Amino acid sequence: MAENSEEKGSGAWAKVPTWDGAPTKWRAFQREMKLWVSSLDLQSTKKYNLAARFLLRQTGIVRQRGEEFPPEDLQYRPAQTITDPDSGEVFEMEKEDYLFGLNKLMQALEGINGMTALDTKGEVRSQFYLGTQRRPGERVSEFSTRFRSVVADLRPEQVQLPSSEVGWYYKEMLGLDPLRKQLLETASQGAEDYQTIETETVRLFKDLHMSDPMFRPKLTIKRTFGARQSNQGSPSASSSAGSTFSRASSNFSRPFSRGSAASSNPARRVMITEVPEDGEEDEPEMIPAETQHETAVVKPALEDILQTQAGCFVKRPKRWGFQAKIWNV
Repeated sequence: MAENSEEKGSGAWAKVPTWDGAPTKWRAFQREMKLWVSSLDLQSTKKYNLAARFLLRQTGIVRQRGEEFPPEDLQYRPAQTITDPDSGEVFEMEKEDYLFGLNKLMQALEGINGMTALDTKGEVRSQFYLGTQRRPGERVSEFSTRFRSVVADLRPEQVQLPSSEVGWYYKEMLGLDPLRKQLLETASQGAEDYQTIETETVRLFKDLHMSDPMFRPKLTIKRTFGARQSNQGSPSASSSAGSTFSRASSNFSRPFSRGSAASSNPARRVMITEVPEDGEEDEPEMIPAETQHETAVVKPALEDILQTQAGCFVKRPKRWGFQAKIWNV
């Protein structure tokens, strides 16, 4: 009854580990196999061929490699006993092995990678020293879990590293800035073992990913000059330039009078006169009769100023159709 429920997807057989034959995924497959085998009732596996049932869930080259063995070679091995001829007592020479066929199949699958024991040791060393750098934005707890998994892969391959060496390398792979590194050394009180350094790191820097010193945005031309270009082309800059020009135009177009000149400061910029474009003639200006006397009185003073301030003549671009003469009164 229990076997039927497992087949329907409610037991350990619903999550049988699979492998696609990639060498980079072999270690993860091994870890899953250990967990899966531990969840089985090995005593009940004597009723069927455990390795053959496992092989039915595989595909590709893994399935083809397992099919090279006859099913009887993948069965469990019963206990080996011997009987004493004198006393008739039965002695057990070898215990029964429920995983005999499955272990034989796993050894054959490992041969697909084509790696010797020396190659395997080099692989785990490369993964430890070259593949355990903390990523920018990665939580310290996630990095610590990944680091412990790599350290656990070193033990089956007989790669022994001192705890102080592992602790020092763990601290270097965190990517801490000098201030945080000094804080960690103060909190650990000079301890060098891996367990102490990891415990203090997780306690102190659990929010390190929020202000990660490893995350530095790349300095590009767009980021460097983008703000300056946006300020130059912003609506506020255009509106300020337009308001400045409108104020200047209104000041230039205000007519000059003696009363306004007397009430203002002794030195100020006043009066702009329009000049025709090329090919156009000036039209005579009509002066009212009541203001002719005032204009005649002021005229000699203006002529003197025009002669002394001739160098202040400013010419506007032709597209505006006028030139500006600015002098101090």
